Amino acid sequence: MVKTGGGEKTQLRNDALQGVGSDRMVGLKMAELYKGVELLVLPSDGANGVNPLNLEHTMKLLEVKK
Repeated sequence: MVKTGGGEKTQLRNDALQGVGSDRMVGLKMAELYKGVELLVLPSDGANGVNPLNLEHTMKLLEVKK
């Protein structure tokens, strides 16, 4: 077993999250986040369109406090 320092471990994880297929992993994590929502109808285009991968805009639209 190889142990790495906290900084190196974080860097390796960040590199992996930027690789091929990372957008799908983020989408799956977002789907987990929305789990339990019975029905949510949101516009998908225009000025108020929702891109669930744009967390800042989604949190602002849904008035989620940081």
